[in-house]
Amino acid sequence: QRCSEAGGEGEGDLHGPASPAAALVATLKLLVYWMASCPAALVPFASSAVMVPLTMDLITVGASVGPFFQVQVEGLAAVLMGVCIKAEHSDVDVASLMALLAKRVGIEEFQ
Repeated sequence: QRCSEAGGEGEGDLHGPASPAAALVATLKLLVYWMASCPAALVPFASSAVMVPLTMDLITVGASVGPFFQVQVEGLAAVLMGVCIKAEHSDVDVASLMALLAKRVGIEEFQ
């Protein structure tokens, strides 16, 4: 009976390893690595009218993902935007990304 109880742990747990927030953290880790190592993928991502605002929203996600995952989600989203801003590709509009970051999140958050 102990094994069957252990097998059910984590199911329905909003803050465990099987939670949607854990999947979001894993996805953000994948995106950070992919964008940092593949300029061909970075340009469309950093120029996307959908992906950039969504990533900006994740920087200020708040406690909706739980206190443990909040730090990870917000931090990884900020790193992902940093990868886009530091891109050494002329097709990425860094000035627009910085302006959007200042407007949506605020520069004082990063000082």
